[in-house]
Amino acid sequence: MAVKYLVSANGTDHLPVTGDDGKPDHRLMGAAWAALHGGYRGNKYDGPNKSEAISKLTAMYKSEGMDTPGSSSDHADLNGQWIEIFRAGDYGKNGNYSAADLDHVVSAYNPDFHEAPAVIGHPETNAPAYGWVAGVKRDGGTLLAQLRDVDPQFEEMVKTGAFKKRSASFYRKPDGIELRHIGFLGAQPPEVKGLAAIKFEEGFETAEVVFEEGSMAEQQKPIGEQIHDYFKNLFAPKNTATQFSEAELRPLIDAANAPLLAKVTDLEAKLAKQVTEFAERERKLVTGEHSGRVAEAVNKLRSAGKWVPAFEKMGLKVVFAELAKATETIEFGEPDKDGKKPKALPLDLLTNFLEKLPKIVPGGVRVTDDNLLQFSEAPRSGKRDATLPPMSMNSVRLHEMTVEFMEKNPALKLSYGEALSQVAAKNPELTMPGGQAAGAV
Repeated sequence: MAVKYLVSANGTDHLPVTGDDGKPDHRLMGAAWAALHGGYRGNKYDGPNKSEAISKLTAMYKSEGMDTPGSSSDHADLNGQWIEIFRAGDYGKNGNYSAADLDHVVSAYNPDFHEAPAVIGHPETNAPAYGWVAGVKRDGGTLLAQLRDVDPQFEEMVKTGAFKKRSASFYRKPDGIELRHIGFLGAQPPEVKGLAAIKFEEGFETAEVVFEEGSMAEQQKPIGEQIHDYFKNLFAPKNTATQFSEAELRPLIDAANAPLLAKVTDLEAKLAKQVTEFAERERKLVTGEHSGRVAEAVNKLRSAGKWVPAFEKMGLKVVFAELAKATETIEFGEPDKDGKKPKALPLDLLTNFLEKLPKIVPGGVRVTDDNLLQFSEAPRSGKRDATLPPMSMNSVRLHEMTVEFMEKNPALKLSYGEALSQVAAKNPELTMPGGQAAGAV
């Protein structure tokens, strides 16, 4: 098979209307119709056999069960016609838009301030306008625009289906989106001279969303319905008198869908399980890491004599655990010679602060039941209260030496505890357990 043309004259072919397989191509048919009736992409056919070509093309449209462009209400003049340009919905990175957003577009549109042009593609500036938006309105979840002053050649291309898609472009302003232009997509612009150049507002972010008849509705269908429609279209014959009913197609479609839907359901369940397991593993890893950091910080402070059991009772360890979850560093202090301030994680910052405080836990002799000074007899009094328990002679001797040391060294102005520490350091044998009890026989 080969491409078929409406005109073959003097060894030259004009106006192709089929693909390489010889079957009618509706897009090429539309382009041929436009070339025969005013021009397409700047090309207007005025060669030989033009009337015969129009007759052939009209017959092709009839054999395809189609109206010729401009002959039905579906191809009414664009001037004054309301056309769909956008629907509310989720457009991914281009945003999620509600009916309220469409109402804002309608209320904010003012042609006297900015009249949105109808253009081809999405030009930045200095492109021709092929029409203008006279007004906009909302119908349910759909935004419609009314065009005016539409260029005839551009209108003919739209009628012939040269532009399969159209796209709305919006300004993103602080109080909502506003219509910037309507872009027609799918074909090269016609060579039309004398069209007014467009001019857009500056300083605002824009968003372009492609609108295609039925596209949003198809995307919002469940996967089962989309597969159903696919097989329905696959099995349904084209351009024949015989038609399958829904009841006849349903068993075939359900049978074809069942294995695929079962596999999809199984994959979804496995994916959900894997996501849950991964999240649990991640939680355990993070929790273990946090606990390790807290334990390390507490042990470090405890070894330095900067941590007492009362801290845990007051909840300081819980504070450490919460700070361990923070992963962003904090800048503090004075900048260095390069202008950079010190940085540290919150837990490290608090730990370093506590390390620089004076020692909280006292060092020296650990007091036990064996070396506790128990005053069963007042020192140097020679009297003894028999009702009191006995006391260690080492403790008594250590106490007496401490008092004597303080009396001999008043200039040192030592407290009893400070004097005791110095005497104990010089006489470590008195700090050991044992020693005869005072008053013992």
